[in-house]
Amino acid sequence: PPPRRCRDANSPNALAAIDGTLYGTSWYGGTYGLGTVFSVTTSGVEKVLHSFGRGSKGLGAEGGAYPNEGLIGIDGTLYGTTVYGGAHGAGVVYSMSKTGRTKVLYSFDAPLGGGSAGANGSLINVNGVLYGTTSGGGAYHNEGAVYSITTDGTVNVLHSFGAGCPPRKRCSDGEYPDSGVLDVSGVLYGETAGGGTHASGAVFSVTTSGSERVLRSFSQGYGPGVGLTALNGILYGITGGGICGGGTVFSLTISGEVKRLHTFC
Repeated sequence: PPPRRCRDANSPNALAAIDGTLYGTSWYGGTYGLGTVFSVTTSGVEKVLHSFGRGSKGLGAEGGAYPNEGLIGIDGTLYGTTVYGGAHGAGVVYSMSKTGRTKVLYSFDAPLGGGSAGANGSLINVNGVLYGTTSGGGAYHNEGAVYSITTDGTVNVLHSFGAGCPPRKRCSDGEYPDSGVLDVSGVLYGETAGGGTHASGAVFSVTTSGSERVLRSFSQGYGPGVGLTALNGILYGITGGGICGGGTVFSLTISGEVKRLHTFC
């Protein structure tokens, strides 16, 4: 009971169906209070598979702390990220067996250390390689990056946001990708919470070889930030703000043609 630490998961934030079982993560809870991975059968039997924070104090947990996104499964192994912890305190990518045996594949660098930091957005699997985003880190002014990681832990930064932009200046490239990427026919698509021509966020594409392009810069209200979905080759997303401040639903072709589908008021 509050305010005592709860060994069960607390504040679950993601759920995925993998091989007939539901797997999720929680921001709090577990033996050490730094989050969990749990399973739930379709009949409702729940089990905490892993508690983050073993053998450590606070956010310096070498095995990661505070998972904020969902899991994916590849060949019977689960993969996920944490926002904090790891060797540099900036989060980890981890693998886990279905019985809870966990391994850190990569510890993100400190926020200004080049590479990546502050993992945000669930990982995706494209031909056996994992792809994700960080809302901080990268090679330029801590504005985020898109990265790939193999299942044995080899990391490659595909794109660092903010290239050619002075610190604290408006950048036509996006800034702070915080919702992962989406695979459409072998090209990755995502959103940034800031940056773009009007500093209200952008939708971008990145090839798996690292060629990035801004498809659309937002100009009204708040930028996108909760992830894209795709249907028949068209991207769909939402933004805050809009004409009357209540947000919008939009569609976007891969060539950058945008259409406002609905404005919330």
